[in-house]
Amino acid sequence: DLDMASAICPNCKILLVEAKTNSFANLGTAVNYAATHATVVSNSWGGGDAADSTYGSYFNHPGVPITASR
Repeated sequence: DLDMASAICPNCKILLVEAKTNSFANLGTAVNYAATHATVVSNSWGGGDAADSTYGSYFNHPGVPITASR
């Protein structure tokens, strides 16, 4: 993902944020960190969706677009 983003936009500043584990809580914490340090957040987790809707707060960052792919 980083290679593709830098190839498309070589002058963009890219911040890599990695979660401690692949738990939704740690992934959400990483999203929160990224959203406070970047203007756009792109996620590529390679997993399924959380069945619990309580994780929606991790993605509530007005003015910061957050995308996700599996």
